[in-house]
Amino acid sequence: AGAKQTSTRSILTMFEADLYKAMCSNNEYYISQREQTDVLPTDRNEWSIADFNNKINSLIAASLSDYESLAQLSADDFKSIIAPENYNRDFYPTLYDLLAHHALDILEEQQLTFAPAFYRNMNDIAGCATFKLPGNGEPSALTMNIYATLLSIHKGDAAPTILTEVRRINRLYGKWSQEWNNALYELHATFKSSPYSTEALIELVDAKPTADKLYPLAKDQVKAYPNYPRIGYLRNFIADYEQVRADIESPNMVTPGKDFKLTVSAANTDKVIVKAFDISDFPERPKRDEIVKRLRRLSATITKEYKVNYRAGDEIETEVTFPGLGIGNYALIIEVYDPKSGKSISGLDFDNYAQVRSTNLELVRRTIDNERRIYVYNAPNGHPVAGATIHIIDNINESLQKTNRFGYIVHDDSLSKSYHIDCYATLNNDRSANLSFYRNNYSNVNN
Repeated sequence: AGAKQTSTRSILTMFEADLYKAMCSNNEYYISQREQTDVLPTDRNEWSIADFNNKINSLIAASLSDYESLAQLSADDFKSIIAPENYNRDFYPTLYDLLAHHALDILEEQQLTFAPAFYRNMNDIAGCATFKLPGNGEPSALTMNIYATLLSIHKGDAAPTILTEVRRINRLYGKWSQEWNNALYELHATFKSSPYSTEALIELVDAKPTADKLYPLAKDQVKAYPNYPRIGYLRNFIADYEQVRADIESPNMVTPGKDFKLTVSAANTDKVIVKAFDISDFPERPKRDEIVKRLRRLSATITKEYKVNYRAGDEIETEVTFPGLGIGNYALIIEVYDPKSGKSISGLDFDNYAQVRSTNLELVRRTIDNERRIYVYNAPNGHPVAGATIHIIDNINESLQKTNRFGYIVHDDSLSKSYHIDCYATLNNDRSANLSFYRNNYSNVNN
């Protein structure tokens, strides 16, 4: 009867804390306007955020006060009442675990910070299990006590300890810091003989700077515990780490016939091929999947092979020089060889390509003598180009204007029917890159 009474009282008290938390959250805007008073108002409609938090914290402390009795009760008997969605008895063996982690969910929403020296070493938690709030009602002390009690009652039992430590480490250091990395690797090493140590490595999967360190540990973990329920996270990390991949960056516009620089990023390969395809006759605004379909039927105009910087697991950038192109619009596709599959992988296989226009024409907006002008310049020598045609696309309408002998047109975009305007210039077989701007926006205008 005593155990049943304890469990009922603790669960109901925690639910009462939930109700106060919901009341505060649902009315946070109005409550945040109130100032805390020296005396707690009898009317909850006059409570401040601090008043609500103090009440919530005192209810949590009362709910967990008989931790020794709660730690003797199996979580399975209460999982239908208060268990989290990811409930696993190994991680939540007792009713105290269910209530304590539920309490941490509430407390961590209060954006609390830990004391600087809070239990950074697992050896510091022995015998720490008190639930007295300090006189100033500082909730972080309650949070620290909950973590310490969770660790002390399980005395190194792998599953619940790892769950608590992962949560504590995330909260204490913040994800992706060096201290966070070190603490998780230390946690994994401490419990390496348990399959539950997988959880520490799973936390590290997204921490790209430590991928080289994580990779061999993940390989060993998969080999040691191939049937662990969440081992798939590490398998996916390993597959991604080992995948041959490459990317390419190019300037938007280059000068015809002049070599230009490309940035190639590659992982798990030291050789790439870059191919240029002339897409000058493609529609003005084709869909990417349409471009890919048409590119598969074309032959490359230029193909160039490069040796690039190589490192396993992560992409490394290499600057390379690509041969000059004739006037036109081009798609640059990168290809790599995958030694594992024995196949070449093209950027087209994952809709990845760069686009560059080779042109002598450049458009510039200027405001001179209160005139809104669009100039066409010869990019190589910087001279204005007379007689070029400027195509102005306003919504779905296109208008044409020829540049005067000074190389510009006057265009009053305040009369435009569209908020967004595109324009480009043509001269003989040459076409400039697009110049896009917003109506009455002069942030990219040279005065």
